[in-house]
Amino acid sequence: MIKAKSFIIIAQFLSSKEYILISQYQYYVMQFNKTNQGKWILSEYRNDNLALSLQTVEFDISFEEIYENVNLG
Repeated sequence: MIKAKSFIIIAQFLSSKEYILISQYQYYVMQFNKTNQGKWILSEYRNDNLALSLQTVEFDISFEEIYENVNLG
């Protein structure tokens, strides 16, 4: 998974307003949302009983669904 510092470098080239990174090793999601002022806001989720809600489209998904077929070992 790329780190937040790496994201800052590539964010300047993104035209989207929302960017999601999902770890394949643990219950961990990074959600970046771009404000109207062009600033990126980071929200981190680390718990398996959470749900992710996208802000740019109407979509919600539980961590249970995200990690349904993932062996976190």
